[in-house]
Amino acid sequence: MAAMEVGNPLPVPNVHQSALISEDVEGSLPVPNVQEPAASSKEVGYPLPVPNVQEASSLEVGDSVPVPGVEQSSSLEVGGSLPVPNVQELAAISEDVSARYIRPERELEEVADGEFGQIPVIDMSKLVGDDNEESARLHSACKEWGFFQVINHGVAEEVITKMTENIQEFFRLPLQEKMEYAQLPTGMEGYGQAFVFSEKQTLDWGDMLFINATPINERRMRFWPKNPSSFRETLDKYAAEVEKAARRLMVSMAKNLGVEPEKLLHLFDDGVQSLRMNYYPPCEQASKVTGIAPHADGTGLTLLTRLNQAQGTSSTS
Repeated sequence: MAAMEVGNPLPVPNVHQSALISEDVEGSLPVPNVQEPAASSKEVGYPLPVPNVQEASSLEVGDSVPVPGVEQSSSLEVGGSLPVPNVQELAAISEDVSARYIRPERELEEVADGEFGQIPVIDMSKLVGDDNEESARLHSACKEWGFFQVINHGVAEEVITKMTENIQEFFRLPLQEKMEYAQLPTGMEGYGQAFVFSEKQTLDWGDMLFINATPINERRMRFWPKNPSSFRETLDKYAAEVEKAARRLMVSMAKNLGVEPEKLLHLFDDGVQSLRMNYYPPCEQASKVTGIAPHADGTGLTLLTRLNQAQGTSSTS
């Protein structure tokens, strides 16, 4: 899964088990993060990520997971999400923040500050060359952090730039036009918010566009924006490039674990590659809300790309 963020992030806790990529080093992606392959971690020693309902993208389309302690809506279809107000519009018309978005103090205290300087940096160009030192650094990052910055990943800069521009253009569209791609009550794909199961649930201060890019023959094009006109083509190229980078990382991880790379990659042959594009509007009470609630991704691998230089992403090892 590839997740992308745009806007003015708040203190946004991010993945529990992931890797980072930044623009600060030549040839790097804005900010990906890589989660350990869940299938192999049970057997060979990497910490097994605990899926959180905020990012349960390893499920099949239309599946869902129960939320402990959250009242379920009897009118909500499995895999769906209750409709909620558009946060971008709320931020534009009022400085007041509804109580539904205010997080309990105990949750806000758990949000880490996210010091990028402490995160391990992995040079993928050295992994391709079987650099033993870089491979050992990756292995340590996977075991100790589960989250690291990746540079020289091979994803073309022009692809990243074009994807960034298209996503930003989409979120600038009038609400009525964006709502043409709104989520259905029965699924997660589309424009809206994910995993809203109760009218009493605290909401994320952010909107998203969620799309499944693979399997290609199962794409639901009704959720792929036609405006900007290059969006579909750009997303297709971006998804393909990111998948290649992810598979290269998996090869190195497999070798570090003593697993044949082909066997690990085979586990993902029929998998779903999802892309979640998040927008976090400015907020007058930013210290009381979160763009995405603390969670751990339920995916085999997550690449997180930050689309601007606004700060806010946090991670715990």
